[in-house]
Amino acid sequence: MSKEEEEIPIWNFRETCTISLNKQGGELWKKIRLGAIQASLISEICDRTYHSEAFPKRTPQEIANILCGIGVQAFTPTQELAMADGVIGEPIVREWFSKEIIKKPINEVGVAIWKKDPYFRASLDGETVNEENEDIGIEIKVPGKLAAKYIHIVQSWGKSLNNPHPESYIFPNHYDQIMTGCNITNKKGAYYVVACLKDGTAFYQYLETDTQLWNEVLYPKAKIFHNTYVLPLIKEKQIDVIFP
Repeated sequence: MSKEEEEIPIWNFRETCTISLNKQGGELWKKIRLGAIQASLISEICDRTYHSEAFPKRTPQEIANILCGIGVQAFTPTQELAMADGVIGEPIVREWFSKEIIKKPINEVGVAIWKKDPYFRASLDGETVNEENEDIGIEIKVPGKLAAKYIHIVQSWGKSLNNPHPESYIFPNHYDQIMTGCNITNKKGAYYVVACLKDGTAFYQYLETDTQLWNEVLYPKAKIFHNTYVLPLIKEKQIDVIFP
C-alpha cells in the first residue's frame, strides 16, 4: 500500500454503513476510530463488562479520553503479550476457519461507520455469507487458554442438553462487540470463534443478530454516553473526527 493510500481513506459505500478499505491496525485505521463509539468498548460504556483486578473499572471520563485518543490505555505485560498473540494468531485462525470449517472465503473488513449515526463504528474480523447467501460476520479471539465454560457448553451440546442464551456464557464484552458490528454492518448474524493456538483447542458458535439488545440497550445507552462525555471532549480538544 502506498503512503497516499495509508493517509487517505478509501471508502466503500453500503446500505447501512460506509466502510474504510484501509488496512486494519494502521495509523489511518486508528484515526478513523477517534471520537466515536467503538464496538470493542461498547460493553464497558454501557456498564455491562465484568471487572477484576486485571481489568479494573474505569470512569466514564477515562473511557471518553481513550475514545478520543487522549488517554493512554494501560496494559500489563501479560495483557500486552496476549494482544500480540492475538495479532499474530488472527489471520491463522481466519484461514483455518475459512478452509476447514465453513469452506467459504472470509474477507477482512476495515472500520464500518453507521450511516444512521456516524459516531458509531465497528471493525469486524471478517465477513462471509451463509448457505442462503446472506451476509454474516466473523469475530475472532485468540486467548492463551480456552475458557472452561466453552468446553462445558460443547459437552452439553454433545449430550443434547438445553443451553442457556449465548449472552449468558459468552463474555459480555465479546457478545456486545459482535452485536454492535452486526447491526452497524447489517449482518444476519456472525460466527464467534475462540481459538487457543498453544494447545490446539477451539470453540465456535453462530449467533443471530440481536436487534433487541442493540435497539433497547446498547445504542441508547452508548448514545447518552457519547453526548455526555465524548462530544464535549471533541469540542474542547478540537479532535478531528473523520467522516466519509
